[in-house]
Amino acid sequence: MRYRLLLFLFLICFCFCLKTQAEADGFLADSVPYKSRRAKSIYIEALGSSIFGLSINYDTRFKPGNSGWGIRAGICQILREGRFTSYSFPILVNKVNSEKRASFEYGAGMVITYRRWWYDNPDNSISHYHGTYYGPTANVGFRFQPLKMGPTWRIYWSPVWRIGQPLKTVNLLWFGTSLGLGFH
Repeated sequence: MRYRLLLFLFLICFCFCLKTQAEADGFLADSVPYKSRRAKSIYIEALGSSIFGLSINYDTRFKPGNSGWGIRAGICQILREGRFTSYSFPILVNKVNSEKRASFEYGAGMVITYRRWWYDNPDNSISHYHGTYYGPTANVGFRFQPLKMGPTWRIYWSPVWRIGQPLKTVNLLWFGTSLGLGFH
């Protein structure tokens, strides 16, 4: 229950920050042409670099317009499986190649994952462990974006390298999609 409350509070703070940034960028002022403002989007991602299921992401360009370099950051759903709990945060730098509605997108970054787990020892005591993992990831795909404000849809391939203590594995067949709202 407390994780849901924390996620709810995070979303409220996130929306407040977006509103403040939109006001600072002139989103609410009609006197500023949209091409002189940075494109931003908020979306829900399924699979892809969220690894375990769903994530909520914020994407923005560094310069005005729909194309160019940008950054994306998100928070994934909490994964509880057996005796471990995992919290993940994807952070990627990406590039959109076109100002048009349909464009090619590619980028790279990492998925920061914090895991906690426990197990019973033979002497009937319980051991708790935790660790932070940094999984490199990339994405290559297509983005359908609005010219001013509207729905954003992405479909892409996103390999994720999971680097743990004993094994180094890569999941090359990880496709993802996302749907959200894009604005300037």
